[in-house]
Amino acid sequence: MIESKMSSELITALGVTGSERERSRELTVGYQDGEWELIIRYTGSLAGIREELELQVEELLGGFAVIRIREYLIDRLSEYPQIDYIEKPKSLLLSEMEGIVASCVSRVRLPDYGLTGRGTLVACLDSGVDYRHPDFRNRDGSTRIAVMWDQTVPGNPPEGFADGSLYTEEEINVALEDEPEEESGGVPVPLFLEEAGLVREFDATGHGTAVLGIMAGNGNASRKQVVGMAPEAGIVVVKLGNPDGRGFPRTTQLMRGIDFAVRYAAETGKPLAVNISYGNNYGAHNGNATLERYLDAVSGLYRVSIAAGTGNEGITARHTSGRLSQVQSEVQEIYVGEYMASFNLQIWKHYLDVFDLIIETPDGRRIGPVSSYEQIQKYVLPEDVLAIYYGEPSPYDPEQEIYLSWIPVRDYVTPGIWRIYLNPRRIVAGDYQMWLPSAGSTTAEVSFVRASIFNTLVIPSTARSVLSVAAYDSRNDTYAAFSGRGENVEQGLLRVVRKPDLAAPGVAINTCLAGGGYGVFSGTSFATPFVTGAAALLMQYGIADGRDPYLYGEKVRASLIRGARKLPFQDLQPSPRVGWGALCVSASLPV
Repeated sequence: MIESKMSSELITALGVTGSERERSRELTVGYQDGEWELIIRYTGSLAGIREELELQVEELLGGFAVIRIREYLIDRLSEYPQIDYIEKPKSLLLSEMEGIVASCVSRVRLPDYGLTGRGTLVACLDSGVDYRHPDFRNRDGSTRIAVMWDQTVPGNPPEGFADGSLYTEEEINVALEDEPEEESGGVPVPLFLEEAGLVREFDATGHGTAVLGIMAGNGNASRKQVVGMAPEAGIVVVKLGNPDGRGFPRTTQLMRGIDFAVRYAAETGKPLAVNISYGNNYGAHNGNATLERYLDAVSGLYRVSIAAGTGNEGITARHTSGRLSQVQSEVQEIYVGEYMASFNLQIWKHYLDVFDLIIETPDGRRIGPVSSYEQIQKYVLPEDVLAIYYGEPSPYDPEQEIYLSWIPVRDYVTPGIWRIYLNPRRIVAGDYQMWLPSAGSTTAEVSFVRASIFNTLVIPSTARSVLSVAAYDSRNDTYAAFSGRGENVEQGLLRVVRKPDLAAPGVAINTCLAGGGYGVFSGTSFATPFVTGAAALLMQYGIADGRDPYLYGEKVRASLIRGARKLPFQDLQPSPRVGWGALCVSASLPV
């Protein structure tokens, strides 16, 4: 095994026993019945490896691939020179006309501009869509959805992919003609017309329907009173898979969905605005994680703009940071609530810094100092197993990760205050960051006692080329406290805010409900589609309407940042809370 090619989380998952892995919510993600779903970066051809190891391979854009491989073959896989890096998938979490007016859209809909998203595509990668909702249909009742891939329904996957079912515009229209009249609790019964090859897709959570309504709803169900950002854009839907039944898609499902959407847009010759209203906390949050790098690679391959929400981690106390000196130790405390099934902790630090790591249990037992020169280390306590792995910098990330996984011996991790001691031995830089799993991913409360509200953006909103979208309350121009924040980074005498890029309305947003009608939603999940729709409007202005064939990617990002409106509570531009300010489409158009 060449460990330098593998992520710390994967090495930890392979280093614990099967029963320990099953008791961990994170270490088991991607594993089922002796087989792993993995993300790889590669150079050259995978044909020989595919044949020799009998792999199932889905080659993605930019030198990435999703594979399925038997566990005992992973060591051999790492030894092939074509394989640059191997990573296990992570779980992803979900992150009225008021918002349209606040985003300066009304003016650009007037005849001198006429921007409605016409001639562009928007991609909703989410929990699915209620394709029967009137806002996603034309005046004659036909669908506005150009193509839909449901990764959860087996039978007819897109070419080059292994799972799910692809539904064309024609198939969706046939299904709409045969809509069931029976209702259950006011929600139409999903179609299950397999013998006719019709659409079985439905949105069980309603999240994707709400997101798409903001992005591209046409207001048919409200007599044009509630209209989305790009009401005439073509729609690409990908319902992300839920492979382990726990309710969360994986990063592998998201990467495949983006890949499909970009390829489809390239085939049709239309520019594409991609919406990501999911995220997680796993990674250094510095733009170097596999998912971040994949998005950077894809965004430069075609006329694409990608927007991602900063997440709702601003006040969840799942992040902390500090600075060690040569003479000053640090201690961080973690509160673990009752009935915590398992959790993990990432410590990211400079590779040159060396410190002793000691863990203290709620009843005062001490583990360590943990050696930084060993690999997987396991400590078995009466009620808990603690697995620790010291990673190394990868070819794509210069920082070092220490990964800790708490696994219960029986049902739950010991509750109370756990303490993490960092005792310096040789300190060069001193800065370190710690992350717990995103809120909503754990079965009970876990939080830092001394948390930091900054550097709380979820991945992939931290990707360099992605439009990173925070949330604000457009009803009174106030900040949405839940919104993930960036941080100030000192570069010499300069203060740099890397992310977010800008903010959009994300509190009490009126949008489409699965089953019909409208409902009110809050979160950065619902701020992001304002920016995705805005990107579609700019690409219509430039590409579809022939004013600027290069208005996509970084140029769209730069244009939206230039037009951002400074909010009353902003003391700085850019700000770690809302970037350059509030989305304003009319001010973002080229002069």
